Amino acid sequence: MPPPTGVVNGHYLRFFDGGVALAKATECSISWAVEMRETAHKDTAGDGGGWKEVAPGQKSATGSTTLLYSEETNSFSTLWTKMANGTAIVVTFTTGVSGDTIWYGTAYITSMELNAPNNENVTASISFEFTGEMISST
Repeated sequence: MPPPTGVVNGHYLRFFDGGVALAKATECSISWAVEMRETAHKDTAGDGGGWKEVAPGQKSATGSTTLLYSEETNSFSTLWTKMANGTAIVVTFTTGVSGDTIWYGTAYITSMELNAPNNENVTASISFEFTGEMISST
């Protein structure tokens, strides 16, 4: 069932690698940033300091997800192999509902972690950094 219009339920928004959902995700997030470069100089900074002046520089995006460990398609071990080999992944971040926003780009997995508490589900955390432009479309 597609999500209703209005506020989106987090259940629907998730990461895909090459069109296949990252298996058993329980949480996901994406972060965008603009690196600011300082443009203040002796004529603009005032006596002994003053206000800092900046302008936008390079942009970046990172993502992370937490998931239940499984041995299914796009599982932890599949993604670990991609990280170990330095293989880029094609990531989309979407609800999968026609007309909703889709963010996508190419990324490298930068870290992975397994957590196996006694008598609890094994969980995993995966972080990645996008390379090049992150694109948004509907």
